[in-house]
Amino acid sequence: MHIFIDESGTFAIPKNERFSPCVQGALIIPDYKIDQLFNKYARIRESLPKESGEVKGRLLKEADVAKVVEILKRNQCIFEAVAIEMSAETKEGIEEHRTEAANGLTKNLTDEHQPSLVKSIFEHRAYLEVMSLPLYVQYVLISELLANVIRDIPVYWAQRRMKEILNFHWVVDGKGVSETTKSEQWWSTMKLGLLQSKLARRPMIGLEGLDYSEFDAKFKTTMPEYLKESILPFEEGFDLRMLFDESFWFSSEADFGLELADIITNATRRALKGNLAETGWARIPALMIHRKEQYLRLCSLGKSARPDRLPYGKLITQAFNRGGRHLLV
Repeated sequence: MHIFIDESGTFAIPKNERFSPCVQGALIIPDYKIDQLFNKYARIRESLPKESGEVKGRLLKEADVAKVVEILKRNQCIFEAVAIEMSAETKEGIEEHRTEAANGLTKNLTDEHQPSLVKSIFEHRAYLEVMSLPLYVQYVLISELLANVIRDIPVYWAQRRMKEILNFHWVVDGKGVSETTKSEQWWSTMKLGLLQSKLARRPMIGLEGLDYSEFDAKFKTTMPEYLKESILPFEEGFDLRMLFDESFWFSSEADFGLELADIITNATRRALKGNLAETGWARIPALMIHRKEQYLRLCSLGKSARPDRLPYGKLITQAFNRGGRHLLV
């Protein structure tokens, strides 16, 4: 499967706006459908508004967005997203969250660890401690998003087309013109550790009665002793390095997958802000996995933002909670 990741919003505490939702989205395209999808997208892409030759979601009208959503649905694509309301966050709350994350990087280091490893981790901690707050918020959300993808999407495809979970191709919208930025390099190095703790609290699951032999042969591994003693009390687990690093990169190139991810992620944020009519976003929930709670997960780094206190609260709880793809066959 191919996972294209993009964001919409500044991830900064607003100065003049009363509300400022920001969205991190992942568009999951099955491998067996990607060529067909891109061919269909290429045909409608000619008529879509562009900036410097690239389709930008913020420029699309409702009819354009609806047309894109329809071809994504017909080609078995799935959309995962997390959001944060930045007006509900505080500078102090984000800084406290960042400090706790920095302390977590080094709290388990001892004299028994290799000096070079200790030095490297403390360097990563030092960079985290001075990272801009909007960038830190964005990386917290992308980590949450990737954990959600790993929990749900393999379960979905294992029942329908097992081959889709044997290869994971991750493409993240990059900000560097010709190479990854320093912050992207930092997150690429640290993402496995950040995801490890999230997946320990809510692990990836399998379904009885399905043949996972090929998946297990590629991704299953014996759990290291240091993890069994700390956060993962299991004999076996999944090799996150194989899941994420076999094919993972930041891309600043014009890419059909990233354009589609941008369109759908931006449309979701525009729906929350009230800048996109329902005719444009109405079918987006049909691309998402059905859950008992709302499909669009609202995150917070400090005091939790209650949907009922947000102007778009009803949209999240009443529109993004029905019509989704059923996880189980």
